[in-house]
Amino acid sequence: MSHLNPPARPSREPDLRWQFPGSPWTRPPVATHLGDELVTGPSRGAGSAERSCLLATRGGTPAPPAPSARLILDPPLPGAVNMATDVALALTTARTGRITIRFYRWAPACLSFGRNQPAAGRYDVARLAALRVDVVRRPTGGRAVLHDDEVTYALAFPARALGGPRSAFLALHAALARGLRSLGVDAHAVAAERAGAPRVPLAGPCFAQPAPGEIVVHGRKLVGSAQARIGGALLQHGSILLSGSQQRAAESEGSGAPAQFAAEPSTATLEECLGHRPRWDDVVPELACAFGLTLGLARVPDALDAVERALVSEQVARVRDPAWTWRR
Repeated sequence: MSHLNPPARPSREPDLRWQFPGSPWTRPPVATHLGDELVTGPSRGAGSAERSCLLATRGGTPAPPAPSARLILDPPLPGAVNMATDVALALTTARTGRITIRFYRWAPACLSFGRNQPAAGRYDVARLAALRVDVVRRPTGGRAVLHDDEVTYALAFPARALGGPRSAFLALHAALARGLRSLGVDAHAVAAERAGAPRVPLAGPCFAQPAPGEIVVHGRKLVGSAQARIGGALLQHGSILLSGSQQRAAESEGSGAPAQFAAEPSTATLEECLGHRPRWDDVVPELACAFGLTLGLARVPDALDAVERALVSEQVARVRDPAWTWRR
């Protein structure tokens, strides 16, 4: 299996500065570009979030005050609650401009469909129940993902804070690649889309084929991400598989679907990349630190407030409605 070559070095560093409406504050990121080691980051495999976070200065000069992002770490939750929480955080951002970084898990295992993915009549609901797999439809795009043994991240931020959806997608993947490299994973972003390249299909499994800008290891997709604009906010969330596979989802699909999931060697897990299964509690600090360093954000531990908890309760009812889950 050949290595995926990193993207060519750009002629100038990409502008990943946070830009806040009504505020003149901007700060260049610590990151330089997607394909190489970052300017002030630790060497590959350093593996210490605490040590790497101390490197967020240039030449020993203290960094200027950074905007803060709420950091929320949630226990394993049902799929409907996870999706409702992400929407609630995006609604909060749309209302207040607050930035939130959230990491979470799933219990029980859950199959999620992209917002516009065809699913009705393509999956055996009884079979999913027999496999003890829950089902939800995400507010974001993309294709089916089986969420089980993984780290899931979500960020909610002002829609133009990183220059728009595409530049935000690349910026957040730059941060994820940095965090993964600090764990010792040879992670890189897929090169930009070429004219005439085949489009990623709407149906089928998310991890079967990487899209431009997504993170791969030796050509195999490691991170599956999706976005949605909710009011004045962008929500981006995604999955990083710790171990396991997407095969159980194939067992619930109709005729021809297992052949789609049979392309699953394109799916990578951290267990395969590192030779051992890392703990969720070891992976999350590295990724959180990388988001902070790459995007110039101070992270403040937090939890949902009363308004957000009420929003989650409202959204859960909608997410659990079969008319939404199986709407197409």
